[in-house]
Formats: sequence, C-alpha cells, structure tokens
Amino acid sequence: MSTQSAKPNIYNRLDQRVARHGKPLFRLIRELTDSIQGMPASTQELEAAVVNSLGRWSSDATQRFQPQTVLAVEHLGLLDELAQSDGEDMANQLEAQLVHTVVKLVARYKESSLVVWHGTVIPAGDVVQANAYSALNQRAMHRGFQVHEDVSKWIDGRREELSRKAAGNNPMEYLQLAEECLGIRPSSSSGEPTRLRRLFSEFLAEVSSSTEPGHAVAIQTALISTVSRSIRHAVKDGESNMAEVAA
Repeated sequence: MSTQSAKPNIYNRLDQRVARHGKPLFRLIRELTDSIQGMPASTQELEAAVVNSLGRWSSDATQRFQPQTVLAVEHLGLLDELAQSDGEDMANQLEAQLVHTVVKLVARYKESSLVVWHGTVIPAGDVVQANAYSALNQRAMHRGFQVHEDVSKWIDGRREELSRKAAGNNPMEYLQLAEECLGIRPSSSSGEPTRLRRLFSEFLAEVSSSTEPGHAVAIQTALISTVSRSIRHAVKDGESNMAEVAA
C-alpha cells in the first residue's frame, strides 16, 4: 500500500489513461469548459458541471455516476484500480483532489472570478469572536467569493451616500451601516438579499444551533464591528482621494 510520501499523482495517472484515446487531459478539460453554458454563479454550480462530464466515483456501484465520456470512463476505471491497490480512503482523497484541480482549471479557462477553495472550515461549535470573520470567510470561499469582495461592492455602490451618513465620524453610524450591509437593518436601497446576506444569516443559524444560547449574538456583534471598520476605512480613503484630486 502506498505511503503518504508515495501518494499517486492522480492528474498524471489520468492523463496517461486518456492519452490512449488520442487527446491529452488538458485538451479534454478544455472541451469540458467549452461545453459549460454561461458562467456558473458559484463553485458548487461549477463543480456540478465538471462532475457531469467527469463522473463521480464510489466503491458502491449503485452510488457512482458515470456519464458516457472518455473522462468519466477513465477516471472511474483509474479509481477502481487505486482503490484495489491503495484502499478506498485513498481513492476518495485522490478523487477530491482531482475534482478540485479540474474545477480550478475550468475556472481559469473560463476566466471566472470565482474563488476555488478546497480548505476546511472552522466548525460552528468552535466559532468565537476572535475567529468569527475567518469562519465566515471560509464558508464564503467554499461558495466562490470572499466577504471583503461583497462588502467592497456594497460600499462602491453607495459611496456618496455613505460619505454623507458618516460625515459626523460617529462610530454608531458605521455600526448601523454595517448592519445595513449585512441585512440586519432594513434599508430603502438594499434591494434583494445578496449572497453575503444569505451566507451571514445561514452562518448565524449554524452557530446558534451548535453553541449555547446567546453565543450567536456575540458572534453577530463581532462581525458587525469588523464590517463597520472596513466601511469606515473605505469611506476615509475615499475622502482622502477626493481631497487629493481637489488639491
């Protein structure tokens, strides 16, 4: 059985197998990319589109998904071999690595701005005020974006209004603006809930169901404070830039 240091290179192994059909793996991934209509809105959508051509392996034949593509046939055949030689756990690890690699390549070929991230997230039960932003951002990256991106877009769309509201440099004003950004405080110009607002709401519900009563409120307060600082810095930077232009 392979050791961790001798872990098979799943991409190279699959490349060797598909080459027997007359095309290198990167060419098949290019064709897969071209077959995806439009631009997936999230990494989950992108991964689903990839799996639709690549297939999904399982040691249980009734649970595997094998479309009739060269990629799928060779991918699943390779994993059957690896499961025999290296064990099912290793086969599952290697498939996750392969899918992640292909998703990253497809995102690059489509010139997508999606963040393709394959890290672990802080469990909801371990979220505290000190790591709340990191835990939220990890979940955002699993969905293909980062928290600061959506906060920045929200700020950019309302910079003049934010400058007026924050003109008095009152910390409470910034906290209220952060609540608007996260969807806690209603706003006449907030529009439909953004992906950040949906994520924020789901994250707090996850924390609430995994911790003691009241803990989610403390986490919410910490996140509001963090976002309010981002808004304050952005507004102040904007004021400095305008002052330089005026000068």
